[in-house]
Amino acid sequence: RGRKMGVAKAGARSWGVSAAVFENRGFRPFVPVLFLWTITISFNRSELGQSLYTWLNATYTPWQLSFWVVFGVSTLLYWVVSGLFCVLDLTGQPSWLLQYKLQPTQAVTFDDYWKIYKIVLRNQIFVSLPVAALSATVAPPATGLPLPGAGATVFTWFVCMLFEEVGFYVVHRTLHHPSLYKSFHKLHHDFTAPCGAAATYCTMTEHFTSNILPIVLGLWITDAHLSLQLMFFCGLTLGTICAHSGYNIPFMYSSLLHDFHHYNYNCNFGPTGLLDKLLGTSVPFVEHLEKHSAAPWIHRVESDGKSK
Repeated sequence: RGRKMGVAKAGARSWGVSAAVFENRGFRPFVPVLFLWTITISFNRSELGQSLYTWLNATYTPWQLSFWVVFGVSTLLYWVVSGLFCVLDLTGQPSWLLQYKLQPTQAVTFDDYWKIYKIVLRNQIFVSLPVAALSATVAPPATGLPLPGAGATVFTWFVCMLFEEVGFYVVHRTLHHPSLYKSFHKLHHDFTAPCGAAATYCTMTEHFTSNILPIVLGLWITDAHLSLQLMFFCGLTLGTICAHSGYNIPFMYSSLLHDFHHYNYNCNFGPTGLLDKLLGTSVPFVEHLEKHSAAPWIHRVESDGKSK
């Protein structure tokens, strides 16, 4: 199991100390998804969207659009959003967001971020970029008119999310097997209290098999239009950064499930919790919440300090 990184502010680790971390529940974590649906559908219906895609197709090849739009935009988004969380972690500003930190006794240092970003950049250059180039060559998406409507947008999202849920869960749980863990997944668990940038802090094997392959397969199966590929990649980029951010901020993607996975190690293997619930791998998380049902948003879990 991964060694604990970051600097502890106190002798014991804790999870879910503040009442504020449980405010992001109910419909609130789905607001980003609804926002992406709305923006995509509205833009595709607009005259601006029609004109832009007409110009793009007249100016660039399908390969160029597939590679630069999907890979370029989602990669830029990764650095911008993870960078914002980096500023929050290193400066503590804006301070009102600190109430949403799930493991407040743990801090990620500048040296930690330097190590993280080197691995992230390596994975983007040697895994994400070649896969994007290959995908654009072998199966470039449709880029022309007519642009997808509401039905195609929502259908594509659900199908791709199903691929992501099943693919990530299977690969992730497999990588936790003792025969594979040390070689392929231990690196990602260096952080028992993760940060947004550490979403793709992992081996290149893990990055390809769990972070990229399920997404690509879903998009290929649905023959998703370029606009829908952009929507889904941007959504997952935001989602995985939020899931690893260490902050469960209202109206953002929830980080409860995956942050507890890093804390507890042996539960919550999937991105949505669906397969975890069906296969019983959410039990430690559920039991922990039930244990503190008298005050479900105020609880402290002490660690014996042993490395994971």
